[in-house]
Amino acid sequence: MGELAVVECEGRIVQSEAAFKLRQTVTSQTDARIGALELSEVHAIEGGGLGMLVFLQQWRETTTFGSCCSIPVDTR
Repeated sequence: MGELAVVECEGRIVQSEAAFKLRQTVTSQTDARIGALELSEVHAIEGGGLGMLVFLQQWRETTTFGSCCSIPVDTR
């Protein structure tokens, strides 16, 4: 299929349920060669969410799935 998968995140990544949903969404993009996490609409990331981002980075290093992240910038 496509080579790029974009996962758009919004709201908060603060509970285990949100973090596991992010993991499932990213790791299920098996047809994509490159993945992008678009985080500009995420307002809060707590320990569970941060831990999941670290897990996904380590997972990416063990697969052929490349990735990049969008880092939110407050322009207000």
